Amino acid sequence: MGLDELIEDIKRDTEQRREEILEEARKKADEILEQARAEVEKILRAGEEDAKRLAESERRERLSSARLQAGRIVAEAREEVVERAISRMWEHLLELKKGEEYKEFLRKVIEQGKSELGGKVYVSASPEDFELIKSIAPDVEISELDTKGGVVLTSEDRKVWIESTFESLMAENMEKIRLMIYEHVFGEAK
Repeated sequence: MGLDELIEDIKRDTEQRREEILEEARKKADEILEQARAEVEKILRAGEEDAKRLAESERRERLSSARLQAGRIVAEAREEVVERAISRMWEHLLELKKGEEYKEFLRKVIEQGKSELGGKVYVSASPEDFELIKSIAPDVEISELDTKGGVVLTSEDRKVWIESTFESLMAENMEKIRLMIYEHVFGEAK
């Protein structure tokens, strides 16, 4: 599955889940509003002027509460959609490790690291990537790193490093990623 197809698949899944969650939130909000209206009507039928004032105040309070609750439900639903999209991104990153795109990513990162750090470069990576790294850069010394993918490059004197692991790249860009997902799925900035 190509990146564009995966993105479209994520978009479709996310849009479908978004619609389901929003519909559920709308139904819950309608139920809450209907219950509040029913209770207000019951109080109003009591007939007394004081009861009418109390009922109106109660109605406003309940409607306000219902709107707040509906807003919270919608916000939670949106957050769930965003979290699912991020989870799908992680799945896709791990799938990329099986293809040429990952090898090219490592090659570029290692070449750039060698250029920036100068001299000998030490590479820390997941043990499952050792063979791939050796095929890309046979002159580097590799050590084990607990990561899902990517590498950490360290200068010869071990004072400077470049972190290009999946985890660090996702963490570094998480705010942008969340914003892009939010804008794409909901058509608005968060």
